[in-house]
Amino acid sequence: MTEMTYIIQCDGMSKKKGEVECGAWAFVVFDEEGKRVWRESGTKHPATFNEMEWEAVIRALDYSRKQEIVDRVTICSDSLLVVNQFNLNWKVGKRMYPYWIRSQTITDKYGDMKVEKVSRDKTKHADALCSANWNITYG
Repeated sequence: MTEMTYIIQCDGMSKKKGEVECGAWAFVVFDEEGKRVWRESGTKHPATFNEMEWEAVIRALDYSRKQEIVDRVTICSDSLLVVNQFNLNWKVGKRMYPYWIRSQTITDKYGDMKVEKVSRDKTKHADALCSANWNITYG
């Protein structure tokens, strides 16, 4: 019997509200049959766009760890920066370093993770949740 695999869509955003950059993040978990099994979102300010993209991936990794499915998850993000930094293809700058360290701590301890770059239409559920959360909180 094979264990179920999961796809997690991640997204983050940030917009100016007055003088402050206000951010939101979200992730949505789907089983291999495409059924949504979990969703989560949050907000943070001040926060940059890239910080919120990273926050979504970190929260998805943490969810995977708690559910003990780390080795059966593919995380999908439309953020070229996050995917390339996570996969060690790009240098991690000082501002993103705390996010990268958190991601590596989870993956080093609990198994390999796949974080893949996908087109924006492949993260549309996370994008919608992220936007709705931003609008409810800051709109």
